[in-house]
Parts: sequence; C-alpha cells; structure tokens
Amino acid sequence: MKLVEGVIIEELGDEYVAVATEKASEIFNGMIKLNNTAYYMMNLLFNDINYDDLIEQVKEYYEIDQELSKKAVDSFLNTLRETGLLNE
Repeated sequence: MKLVEGVIIEELGDEYVAVATEKASEIFNGMIKLNNTAYYMMNLLFNDINYDDLIEQVKEYYEIDQELSKKAVDSFLNTLRETGLLNE
C-alpha cells in the first residue's frame, strides 16, 4: 500500500498537515492534521509498504507492543481510506 500521487506534507508552525495536490486533489480537497505517529506513518507510506511491515515499523520506532501499534496503524489507515488517499 502507498499514498496516492500528489499527497504532500506541509509544516504549519509547529504542526504537520497532509495536503492533497495534483491528482490527489480530485479525490480529496482538504488537509489532514498529523500527530507525530501519523506523520511517521505518512512518511513510510510515500513508498510501497505492506500492512504487517507498517505495524512492525511503528512498533519498533515507538517501542510499543504489537497490539498498540496495530490500533494506531488501523486508525490512521481508516482515515486515509475515508479520504481516498490510500492505494492498496
């Protein structure tokens, strides 16, 4: 899975947001406010990554257990699915 083409991350003050540009803006017109975990996952999703590897990367980076990592990944992926910004 990976982000659709045209999604970028912008820094607004001390926060990060995902913005749809180009083709992505035909699917979603808006911004997604990113917390630190979402920012990390978003950067991983600029490249093709499978679901299990994404969970493992988040688990290792944040030094959390598998269940917590899976919940964070599932929640964020659902947001991206709702906006149409995720290619699976």
